[in-house]
Amino acid sequence: MSEFFSNYGFLRLDNFLEKQNYESVLRVARKLRWQKLKQPDLFSYSLGKVNKDFVQEFEFEELANFIARFVKFKEMNLKLKLYSHRDYTLVQKKNLKAEFFIYFPILAKPRRAWEDRFGGYKCYVDSEGKSLIFPVKKNSFALLNGRHFSGFTKYVNHLATKSSLFVVEGEVL
Repeated sequence: MSEFFSNYGFLRLDNFLEKQNYESVLRVARKLRWQKLKQPDLFSYSLGKVNKDFVQEFEFEELANFIARFVKFKEMNLKLKLYSHRDYTLVQKKNLKAEFFIYFPILAKPRRAWEDRFGGYKCYVDSEGKSLIFPVKKNSFALLNGRHFSGFTKYVNHLATKSSLFVVEGEVL
């Protein structure tokens, strides 16, 4: 895995958490308090108020140890977002502090597959217009060397009206 990450600048792992851990994370995420944030020219999503139960279930310390196998870092800033119909983020100027990006989708209704046509996927674009797309896939984890990328979340369209998507997103500094 380290060699792949070094060569390609990203890593995507399916079935990242054990099934029981994934279900525990989902259960805790559903109980969180959410605040709707919207700035029409930049983003629309809900931000979760992460509590100690979520931190414990998601095993942040183990995640940090796993990431440390690939990159050296001082700080990891993670946010839990909820995307539903009409939510999105637009490409923004790259955060010059962020070296790496983390993307971990959690389906709010795990028995129903998230379809590509719903939108909601994460896309990173470099200065030359080349893109790297991470489709929404239950329990998948992505780590990206983001030095040359800016990211956005594709608009969640009307086809996803009965589906929602929790996403742990973050920056590694």
